[in-house]
Amino acid sequence: MAPQTVTPNTSNPYNFPVYPAEVYLTNEFWLKKMSYFLDYIDIDQNGQLSQNDKDLWVTRTIAEISKPLSPEEVQAFKTGVDHAWEWYGLMPDGPPITKKESIKHMAEVTLQPGCVEHIKTISDRWFNLLDEDQDGVVSWKEFLKMQKGVGRDLSADAKVCFEAIDEDGNGAISKDEWGAAARGFFIGIDPKSPSRLFWCDFDKVEASVEVPALA
Repeated sequence: MAPQTVTPNTSNPYNFPVYPAEVYLTNEFWLKKMSYFLDYIDIDQNGQLSQNDKDLWVTRTIAEISKPLSPEEVQAFKTGVDHAWEWYGLMPDGPPITKKESIKHMAEVTLQPGCVEHIKTISDRWFNLLDEDQDGVVSWKEFLKMQKGVGRDLSADAKVCFEAIDEDGNGAISKDEWGAAARGFFIGIDPKSPSRLFWCDFDKVEASVEVPALA
């Protein structure tokens, strides 16, 4: 929980509470979420985020998409990934960064103007790639491809994740539901929010997640 003396900034289109960096950097729940996620996207598992990790994620994710993608669609996704990884702290063509550096970077940019909208733009690009039939929702079958880009089999968690994101329980994920889950995961500090399950059954792994020393 955020300290009661800290008033969140809600001046964004979703009235989503965003806190100063010091709140995130002292919130164990948020630190564990980010630590898990950074391990998740460290595809070569060398303890750093690098251009190689990013390129592998793009290549493997696109390979999972059944429909033919136009050059424009591929470029749109790559641009979205670049923007996402910049938010994690890895600049285009920049050197590898540690988990500690990434966590500090994400905490420090949360209050920058447009941060919440930036997360929405990134999540929309990801949603559009998964929505292969372009019917405006991500189906269960389409959702199953989400985690394949990291080269791991997380199918055991997939149902838990899908149901957490599908807030109205209608069997499909809308773009609004997807965006809300992304916001909640990356900048939310409510440990009871379903968004904690965006990438995995976080309740199963939370206790074992190691947070790097930030001092």
